[in-house]
Amino acid sequence: MNNITKYIFNLKRIIFSFFTLLLVWLGYHLYFKNIAGDGFILGDWLVNYEDGGFKRRGLSGSTFFLIQDITGMDLGLIVYLTQMILYAIFFFLLYKIIKRKQISLLYCTLLISPLTFLAYIHDTGFIGRKEIMIFNIFALYLYIINENKLTPFKEYLIYILLLISSLFHEITIFYIPYFIFAHFFIFKKPDVKKYFLFFASCCIPVLLIFFLGAKTNEGESLNIITSRGIELEEFSIFNFSNELFQDIYLYKANPLGYSLYLLSFALGILHFRFYMKKETDLKYNNILTYFIILVIYSLPIFVLGCDWGRWLQIHFVFLFMFLTFKLKNIEDANVLEKSELIYNKNTLPYLLLVPFILFWQVRLYDLGFWFKGLTRIISLFN
Repeated sequence: MNNITKYIFNLKRIIFSFFTLLLVWLGYHLYFKNIAGDGFILGDWLVNYEDGGFKRRGLSGSTFFLIQDITGMDLGLIVYLTQMILYAIFFFLLYKIIKRKQISLLYCTLLISPLTFLAYIHDTGFIGRKEIMIFNIFALYLYIINENKLTPFKEYLIYILLLISSLFHEITIFYIPYFIFAHFFIFKKPDVKKYFLFFASCCIPVLLIFFLGAKTNEGESLNIITSRGIELEEFSIFNFSNELFQDIYLYKANPLGYSLYLLSFALGILHFRFYMKKETDLKYNNILTYFIILVIYSLPIFVLGCDWGRWLQIHFVFLFMFLTFKLKNIEDANVLEKSELIYNKNTLPYLLLVPFILFWQVRLYDLGFWFKGLTRIISLFN
């Protein structure tokens, strides 16, 4: 393989290009979503304390209002830049971890799973959501450990960031066990004090919100946002009440569409299990058992919120990040780095896996499995 071919087909350069193109994709679509006043991708970031006081998700809107008051910038632009900076930091941290690892073609297929990063391409409803904050915190946590730079100060910084993330969006509490999961499998011994601090960092603000928080919309939120130059779409986060079971009717109206998420979940499990069995020395059945337990722990959010595709994607992105961390570091492997894409009889099954992955997709809500994944990707080039 000549040097030019090696450069083109170097897997790490392919991943870097993938993240770069994905960031451009996100930036393009986020811009137009925000310009259109998307009621969720933009609106959720504008929930604020100015209307009714302390409430769930309100820290983001009040923070952006303060920035607007200080800088005079357009409010939508502030949100857009924040979203893009968070995505850029996330991809940067993830790539910094990957750069030190031994990777393979089969590992790369995890990147394009409909349940990880390809979800952003298949359904733009996934983009710009607040889980990017907890993705960043988990990636930062793994990066610090991978660099052997975890100190008590940095641990407490992680706890503080998790507390802030919980005030931006309460879903943090449903995914906090991944920090405990990672700690246990990385350090090989339980640490009850750290586990308590992980949970306390999100449970305290969430409990305060639940018992003391006002409604998301106390009647003036839309007027406040309009006065600051933003016209949201007619249907937005502010149309929802604080009733816990307000989405139950959606599941009753479309039982087939929502039951198909089980099929996508099963396919995702098989894909990740195949990778772990073939290319890691992990006890993959144990890892997947814990993973399923973490999904079961998060079941309340599947009842309370109709975005089932989103909840699943968050789970699989966390699993992907953990598996990335568990790859062997190049300097610890005692072998030369081999990250070129080389064709031989052993790579053929993995190449055949790619079109299968691209064939199906998961929607944000209402449709758990769809055969138009490849059609969606082809349409991007038309």
